[in-house]
Amino acid sequence: MSTLLHDLRKGFTALALVLGLGAAPAQTGPAQEPETEAAQTAVRQTERAWLDAYEQNDVKAMDAIVADDFVITFPSGRKQTKPQIVESLQRPQQPGSGSKFRTEEVQARVYGETVVLSGRLVSEYQREGKPSTEHMLYTDTWIRRGGSWQVVASHLSKLDETEGAVRELMTKRQVAGASAAVLRDGKLILARGYGFANIEKSIPAAPATLYQIGSTTKPLTAMAIMMLVEQGGVSLEEKAAKYLPRLPASCSDITVRQLLTHTSGVNRDLRADNTDDFSIDQFWTKLAKAAPSFPPGEKWEYSNTGYILLGLIVEAVANKPYGEFLQERICQPLEMADTSYLAPAREDPKRAQGYEMDEERFRPSPYFSGGFAAGGLVSSVTDLARWSASLGTEKLLQRASLEQMWKPAVLKNGKPVSFEFRGEQASYGFGWFLTSYRGRKLITHGGTLAGFSSQIMSFPEEKLTIIVNSNSKAGPDRIGHAEFLAQAIADTQLSGTQPNKL
Repeated sequence: MSTLLHDLRKGFTALALVLGLGAAPAQTGPAQEPETEAAQTAVRQTERAWLDAYEQNDVKAMDAIVADDFVITFPSGRKQTKPQIVESLQRPQQPGSGSKFRTEEVQARVYGETVVLSGRLVSEYQREGKPSTEHMLYTDTWIRRGGSWQVVASHLSKLDETEGAVRELMTKRQVAGASAAVLRDGKLILARGYGFANIEKSIPAAPATLYQIGSTTKPLTAMAIMMLVEQGGVSLEEKAAKYLPRLPASCSDITVRQLLTHTSGVNRDLRADNTDDFSIDQFWTKLAKAAPSFPPGEKWEYSNTGYILLGLIVEAVANKPYGEFLQERICQPLEMADTSYLAPAREDPKRAQGYEMDEERFRPSPYFSGGFAAGGLVSSVTDLARWSASLGTEKLLQRASLEQMWKPAVLKNGKPVSFEFRGEQASYGFGWFLTSYRGRKLITHGGTLAGFSSQIMSFPEEKLTIIVNSNSKAGPDRIGHAEFLAQAIADTQLSGTQPNKL
């Protein structure tokens, strides 16, 4: 019996399941462009035609639809190519080995000459003479070649609670791709990619995919400052002007601690929008013209400007570029080879392309550096997992320094900083929001910028950390898809049962 039919009998249902997507209509949202709708319809019809050819062992018809470079990837990681599929079709079928199946929650995403189909697959088949049902998730990539549509890649994954929650939300929110990592007691229990790092090139997202992480940079900037505090180069109560002679007179009373806790009153953001890049010299010019928002220590206001200044303090005290300091003191000790600073977009299969959803189509976002030490890092979830695991040790910072980073800030009047954050009462430490989620203590930070979002959620009492990076962002708001995806994972991991061993 062929390898493919053997898989069918065992319930993997292999290629027929992945490519037989004609049973359910594509989901639609707002009115679509005629060209986009036509592409979706054509691909669904072609996929149905392939299924018919497969069921009838019509190798010639199948050959015209499946591209020569086609590869299907199974949950086990095993791959099957077109020649192997053709060989299986040319062998006699085993009686009773066929399957009935249907698709649910199918989403067709169109980008020019590429269409990506994804959804849930339900298979009904016979196993050892008894009826069985299997649920799987799939992603198929179709490309228009020579006027006709061909499938070039298929990815199958088993359906479990966490996987299902992420896939369902990605479909609902129209997310191009994401990578996630989950740590329990400092140990990695999940590292997985979902969707695509690059739609145009059919590159799937993976744990090692590189994303711009935006303001998730801030906790690492705060750690860099605390490293300098431990070695005696920086004092938290010292005026920032001691380290930054170019600081305007209007900011002369601001302390390092106030910059860390967003209580300095320095102008919150000197950018015109979330894609406004400028040089450090331009930053100083803009800062000199920007009036402070309030006197130092009197209020709390999130400030990207403050964290750029912290990065400049690192450079002044360490006498080296911020990115070089992070490489030497954080990345190299933890073997974080995927993390870099102000790394522009480049041709790299590991580097995700950022996307914005525009008229029901994914469109590449322009490159934006992220704002220096406030949001300029590029990283993978596996690297961020290594860094997060280190926070449970004293490899980079002493325990007293780490605990200081997680204490609520205090205003000049002696009252702790308190504000509403995502519907919960929250405070802020050094580079971390201190809040709660579903009644559980939460230490968190996220970031959004052009085409990207990132989120770290750490539940200290449960010893659980969730990290999500995504190459999608919806609209001008500062809440990214990564935050919602991280919450979806948290909902499956905080049930009080043992974590999913994925």
